[in-house]
Amino acid sequence: MDQSPDGLIVPSHASHCDPTLNDPAPVKALRKTIAPAGERRLLGFACLGLSILGLGALWPMMRAGVQIMPALWFGSTRLLMASACMFVLLMVLRRLRLPTRQDLPVIISVGVFMMGIYVTLAQIALQYVPAGRATLLGYTVPLWVMPFAILFLRERINRLKLIGWVLGVSGLIVLFNPLGFDWSDPNVVLGNGFMLICSVSWAVCVIQMRTQVYRLEPFQLVPWQLLVAGCCVLASALVFQPGEYIEFTQGNFWLLFISGPVVSSLTLWSSTMSLRHLPALTSSVGLLGVPFVATLLAWMFLGEPLTLTLGIGLVVIFAGITMVSIGEARS
Repeated sequence: MDQSPDGLIVPSHASHCDPTLNDPAPVKALRKTIAPAGERRLLGFACLGLSILGLGALWPMMRAGVQIMPALWFGSTRLLMASACMFVLLMVLRRLRLPTRQDLPVIISVGVFMMGIYVTLAQIALQYVPAGRATLLGYTVPLWVMPFAILFLRERINRLKLIGWVLGVSGLIVLFNPLGFDWSDPNVVLGNGFMLICSVSWAVCVIQMRTQVYRLEPFQLVPWQLLVAGCCVLASALVFQPGEYIEFTQGNFWLLFISGPVVSSLTLWSSTMSLRHLPALTSSVGLLGVPFVATLLAWMFLGEPLTLTLGIGLVVIFAGITMVSIGEARS
């Protein structure tokens, strides 16, 4: 993604589609306003690392939350709390802006597909699926992103990236182990199916964001995206869990606050930044590190078992992320 002379944030490949961007004068101005490609890639990887740590910590929190609070009310409350805090923060910093028409597609894409649908289905699934397994299924995103990126974004996939993708997916298959759960239990099947739908929904957002033109900076979009997501989950709560409510004890409040305004806001911003500065495949395969972190934290704090199969799968995923990172650096 680059910034055009009129302030629009545009995909890095947009100059090949718009002849006006090939004019020498705009290009000269463009060079003065954007960072070198290497710096943008470094920022992308830094934000990707932050996303992995934040999202990895968020999944055990979500699992803990649905055990003591109504799932959809927990999800909608933490998202709306995060949105409110971000609105206040941007007002204090005097950086709050109303979104323009160019910003609406990315707000809807992230708010509905990356957050709204994802959180709604994930909160339901976590009632039946352990946090470690749910995270693994939710991050099968590269399975869907790679063919879409090649077909629609014309991204070039070198040998190292392809090997990394194969390793990452292989690690997921090892960790998922479809023989390891009871297919006769409809709740288990429903929960696992919902998590796969979550990953497809996130993949749609990844592809859309790599082609999106928008004016506001990513952190200025965050409160609007969280607001849309929170309203989506709230609507689901009103339909599927009417009459239920959250008991605001001290413990519940801190769980909502940390998982919402702190972690959700930060990870949404960092995820958006990594998608802006890294190719779709690189960012999506990199996010396979989230199950790695989530599984370890679930083992440490929720008592979920850490088996040999789990260890092998995590090592293979880490190798895949490393190969994709090396492939990106060489490209």
